[in-house]
Amino acid sequence: MLNSHPKKKQSLQKTRVSLVMLQIIESLLILVLLYQAINRLIFINHYSIKFMLTFILYSPEFFMANLTLYYFIYEKFKILHSIIVITKLFQIILTLLLFVLGFTLKIYVYQTSLAILLGITVVYLAFNVTILSLIKAKIKTTE
Repeated sequence: MLNSHPKKKQSLQKTRVSLVMLQIIESLLILVLLYQAINRLIFINHYSIKFMLTFILYSPEFFMANLTLYYFIYEKFKILHSIIVITKLFQIILTLLLFVLGFTLKIYVYQTSLAILLGITVVYLAFNVTILSLIKAKIKTTE
């Protein structure tokens, strides 16, 4: 009943489109950064093997991206909402713990491979915080 109002419906549509775009951008950035990390860390001349290893490492992110996009498009599943919120919170906590671990062990970013891994964690942190805040905003507008 609340979604019948045109302004709320238009706002909900804009939020949905922005969430889908954020998830796609995050996934592509993670894929590119993972490929760069594999390219610099593994000294194999076959690009197909490097690409295969990249996709093996990328598969959990791809799975979560598909679940998230499915949730954003259809938004009917309470269980899916809980899974996405818990997973995104876990990714944020894991990223923060990686930063804490790096600073306590005094790991500095002198090597390019460490810089790429730092880039991956920054992308996870920034995009997942943004996606979670937009999900919370979407929930408030639908209530």
